[in-house]
Amino acid sequence: MTISAMWTDETRPSKRIERILRGKIRMEDEDEGIQSACRKYIYDGAVSILAIEGKEARNKALSRVPVLIRPYIEMEARRIYELRKKK
Repeated sequence: MTISAMWTDETRPSKRIERILRGKIRMEDEDEGIQSACRKYIYDGAVSILAIEGKEARNKALSRVPVLIRPYIEMEARRIYELRKKK
């Protein structure tokens, strides 16, 4: 009796998340569950960017983020910044 693998590298959720975060595929091209899992990493990235001192240094760090995921991190960083500003 042969047991086939439940996941392949193409379908494994962790690999799908990794491809989005590395900017290899667009977030919109994945299903809602994978997008939802990516949002935690986007939040963490935005918090890390905001922790960097100086606007120039933050912009430099953002420039190293893959182009396809950068807008999400920028939006999340703005959202967090606005929430912190209200306190």
